[in-house]
Amino acid sequence: VWVKFLDRRGKLTVGFGSEKCIGPELGFGEVVGDRYEQPVLLIKTAWGGKSLYRDFRPPSAGLPPGEVLEAQLKQQQNREPAATLESVKERYGASYRAMLEEVRQGMAQAGELFPELAGRPCELAGFVWFQGWNDMIDPTATGEYAANLAHFIRDVRRDLHAPQLPFVVAQMGVDGPRPSDGVKRFKQAQAEGAGQPEFAGNVALVKTDALWDLAADEVFRRGWRENLAEWNKVGSDYPYHYLGSPRTMLSIGKACGEAILTLRAGDFSAR
Repeated sequence: VWVKFLDRRGKLTVGFGSEKCIGPELGFGEVVGDRYEQPVLLIKTAWGGKSLYRDFRPPSAGLPPGEVLEAQLKQQQNREPAATLESVKERYGASYRAMLEEVRQGMAQAGELFPELAGRPCELAGFVWFQGWNDMIDPTATGEYAANLAHFIRDVRRDLHAPQLPFVVAQMGVDGPRPSDGVKRFKQAQAEGAGQPEFAGNVALVKTDALWDLAADEVFRRGWRENLAEWNKVGSDYPYHYLGSPRTMLSIGKACGEAILTLRAGDFSAR
């Protein structure tokens, strides 16, 4: 199993999440790599602090209303007097376009980037979407999320020329069994977007709240700074991104990998 994550690439191992840390790609790659005899290439794109409402906004969602764009222009001009309405509009979908370019280049250049894959045809086999915090904390973005996610799935399939591409949405699991009302509303929006009738049997929703690391959570709530030696055994760095728990990250990756395999086998409609 091989990984391309922006300017990092190599065999699947630790360090393709945050530096020296485990991301969900490790568990995902283990599950999928064990299933197939052929080599597997994971193309990961991740830029912190991005939303589906703006940064990953899919083309078919269109732009927000004009008054919203004008208000954003005024805010931006307070920091950048030369900002224009066009510069505001350009931010919408910028990460979506960058993501597509990463996927296309990664597939086209697989043999150059990974000599072991030279001469092998590259099949687009599945897509995993794990994102949401910046949309969850914005009521407007949460309100649009279901519609935007449905647009996103359709547009990714169209733009990558894969109309039945198996698509997994990892549902937000922040705070595990004790989610805030905002997280609850956002999870419902994700479920609604992924649960459109047209997506039956070809889109899967993976519930990551069941994979929350309760041991890491307990140390965090007692004070991770005050119990740093203990924290470093269960969490990672600051308590961002699911507490940095390797147990959670591995479990999320494995669950997404199993969901992709089930979709590819054509057996997800029963779940």
